[in-house]
Amino acid sequence: MKRILLVDDELPFLKSLKDGLLAMRKDLDLHLAGDGQEAVQHLRQHPFDLLVTDLKLPVMDGFQLLAHVSRHYPNLPVIVMTAFGTPEIEERLSRYSGLHYLEKPLDIDHFAKTIEQALKTEGRSYIQGISLPTFLQLVVMEKKTCTLKVTCDNRSGYLFIRGGELVDALADDQEGESAALDIITWPETVIEMDPVCRRQTKSVKSSLEFLLMEAFRLQDEANKPPEADPSSDRPTPPLRNDQQPALLDQLENRLKNLQEIQEYAIFDRQNFLERHSPL
Repeated sequence: MKRILLVDDELPFLKSLKDGLLAMRKDLDLHLAGDGQEAVQHLRQHPFDLLVTDLKLPVMDGFQLLAHVSRHYPNLPVIVMTAFGTPEIEERLSRYSGLHYLEKPLDIDHFAKTIEQALKTEGRSYIQGISLPTFLQLVVMEKKTCTLKVTCDNRSGYLFIRGGELVDALADDQEGESAALDIITWPETVIEMDPVCRRQTKSVKSSLEFLLMEAFRLQDEANKPPEADPSSDRPTPPLRNDQQPALLDQLENRLKNLQEIQEYAIFDRQNFLERHSPL
């Protein structure tokens, strides 16, 4: 039995999807959730083979759910449902990231074939988790407002977005467009989302879509084999600061050893939770 989680705030729509799929396939174990928070509870209770979710949800919306999945279930295949898609957007998203989404109202036959294709793929899922470019394409499409904390290994960066437009970015000692281009090219990122844009002044002039295209171009150039140039004498770039995890470990150990401290929480400079005492 393949276990699939269907997430939408319209219960009659969910039930009709469930009935339609079960009429075609008896080997599916379908679970329903009405919002992102309920979906997270399902994900904690059972392993799933596929997540199908709308983006517009109450309590915890689809973007927050995708960010949660990116962080905690990076290998879970995801199909996104939206009422605002176009064939052009669908083709662009699929080309860049492998993400497939379905436009509402759904055709049940096409929906069933999409799920069948996802579940039959072995060795590589229909998509492997949620890549940052995929997430940003959806943010643009839905004109989302948020602050994204993006983590890659020991590095962290921030993308400040209002109405689907990039307001500012921050990464290491970089700001603005240079920081955004750097962040977008990071591999295997973890995404955290705050549903508030924590920058008021817009310092980035280029559109987020342009920056995505530019980041892909720069990444392609970086992957090309270098040309031999023995006469070049380029300085070695400075190393990235990777001391933050060690410092956090030291601070956390210090807090644990202080008897007068019963609970603690450590936040970064953008108010995202880094560490906390055991629950």
